[in-house]
Amino acid sequence: MVFASTRNGQTDIAVYDIKAESLVWASNTPGGSEYSPQRMPGSKNYSAVRLDTTGLQMLYAYETETGKYTELLPDVKVGYYLWLDTNRLLTTVLVDNRMDLVLFNRETMEERVLHKNVGRCLQFLPDRKSVSYVARSQSGNELYSLDLKNFNAKPLYPLGTVEDYAWLPTKELVYGSGKKLIRLNPFANAPKARTWASFKDVVNISRIAVGTDYVAFVGEPSPEVVVQAQLDAYNRKDLEAFMDTYSDDIKLYTFPDQLSVGNREQMWKDYKGYFDRTPDLHAKLVNRMVLGNKVIDQEEVTANGRTFEAVAIYEVRNGKIYKVTFLR
Repeated sequence: MVFASTRNGQTDIAVYDIKAESLVWASNTPGGSEYSPQRMPGSKNYSAVRLDTTGLQMLYAYETETGKYTELLPDVKVGYYLWLDTNRLLTTVLVDNRMDLVLFNRETMEERVLHKNVGRCLQFLPDRKSVSYVARSQSGNELYSLDLKNFNAKPLYPLGTVEDYAWLPTKELVYGSGKKLIRLNPFANAPKARTWASFKDVVNISRIAVGTDYVAFVGEPSPEVVVQAQLDAYNRKDLEAFMDTYSDDIKLYTFPDQLSVGNREQMWKDYKGYFDRTPDLHAKLVNRMVLGNKVIDQEEVTANGRTFEAVAIYEVRNGKIYKVTFLR
């Protein structure tokens, strides 16, 4: 499985061997980051959209053995793409504040705009004779199929706010909805969505990939999982793990709205000193309530031989705590 992964503040191409459960890196470009990697047809090399630190965004090919890269579509700002064969690519091209679906032929250098204002997900249907995509409108997202013989498109199913999906071999659609994976057959006379799987510790399921015997997806840890990881790191006095649960724009408040810490650097410094001078520091969870993205913890805190009760309201966004309000 090929995917984009971040290390040391840089996103590169990662290759995960499912059978061996091992990961290797296929690129290392300090001047930019790679996204949406794919194996190129008839080749061991990879392609990926690279966003440079200068703001340039283009599609490149990467040699597996050397890591060298070359432009595939010069001067084209590609968002997402799908290889149809060794020469033809179906791409979403960034135009103003939207993306357009464009067919490129690298051999003839021809390009053809197929649909304006589309989403990021391009998928082969199981028969490989058609490709699906999402078209955006004020009424919501609409799933379309594109015939690869004549490149005619037709609407399949209204997806509402859903943008990411994948196809099962049964020609059923699977997509994420909060903590659930949903599946349905858009070709049925009366398509009916049903829950396929539900997860306790994962929320905001988005991108999905289907293999012969597995489904992989991107999701965020639930707010409760993030807050518990924060509490565990606090009790270990593991400053790095503790701060890793917080966003870059973290702010701490004393109830109701008195700002006590306004940035991450200040919080790091404050808690480092607190951990260093409090050898018996420990917070015992007494009660917890979860309301959407908010986790309300009642805690019994021991510090320097003294025990007191505190209530913390944690607010989580994109898998990180971005706001805490303390009641003492």
